[in-house]
Amino acid sequence: RLAAVSALACGLAITVRPAGLSLLPIWPIVLWFIWRRCTGWRVCMVAAIAIPIALCSIIESQMWRAAHGLGLRPNRADLHIYNKALLIEPEPVVPDGASAGFVAEDRAFFAPARALIANAPDFQTRIFLLANFEHVATRVADSRVFTRGKDKKLLRAAPYQIVKQVGWASVAASPVAWANNALAHYWGYWTAYSSYDLDFVRRFYAYIKPLDDHPRLKDESNYLPKNRVGPDRRWIMTSVLLASMLALGLVAWQRLRDGSRLPDARLVVACLCGLMVHGHFLLVGLFGFILMRYAFAIWPLMVLCCGLLLDWMLKSCLGAWKTRNARE
Repeated sequence: RLAAVSALACGLAITVRPAGLSLLPIWPIVLWFIWRRCTGWRVCMVAAIAIPIALCSIIESQMWRAAHGLGLRPNRADLHIYNKALLIEPEPVVPDGASAGFVAEDRAFFAPARALIANAPDFQTRIFLLANFEHVATRVADSRVFTRGKDKKLLRAAPYQIVKQVGWASVAASPVAWANNALAHYWGYWTAYSSYDLDFVRRFYAYIKPLDDHPRLKDESNYLPKNRVGPDRRWIMTSVLLASMLALGLVAWQRLRDGSRLPDARLVVACLCGLMVHGHFLLVGLFGFILMRYAFAIWPLMVLCCGLLLDWMLKSCLGAWKTRNARE
């Protein structure tokens, strides 16, 4: 029953926001931890997990088709992959010669952005520029793929197919560049890239000065405020990173030390929460672009990870202290 309720919550999370897909890889790990307990009813356990998630997916798909009535359903990941193809090197592969001008126009528009990203003096500047320009590229792709109707966006199928083909062909042709882009977004979360001081603001605006020659690109970008400091979230993200890595290490140590027993339940849940946070950041990096509000959308997982690890550490220390006193 608990597995079914948890799987239903996972399915609903995916239904509300596709980024909830980052929760799916955790289920095989959960089953690995509890597999011995499930002897005799393993099929029921797998079904309790798989059926609610599948039902959520099917129901959501039918609701979308009933509301929009389109044969082709656009995938935001396709648009984000195309955005990345505009900002990474080398030149993306264009599978259809007829679409060469389509892609070349967008690539030319972002040429100054690619140069600034490639030559960024530090990681924080680079990730700020990636976040800004991938956000701008989202608007460019949207203008290509959608046309505004009276009350909603209407899909233009032919441009969407070009965007989709070019984006995924670029991934296949330049997987290393795509992976480097994803890792930059992923690490940007853990370093809390949006925490900055006024000195960084001055250095940042001095570096992007060449964009003055490209007013349209500069006007469409969302840059950091010039007169205030970003909130310092670095200690939060560092705490979660250390807690997740420590929980993972302790669970692995307990599992390897005594394979016949399950590790402490608090450590297992802390480890799973930490892995879900890592998976969420990696999924966003692979198929989207960084925004710190995406990180704090999963704050319950962060709190659970840190809280359970701290509880285990305190009680373990207290138990060791009592045992030592009893011996004395």
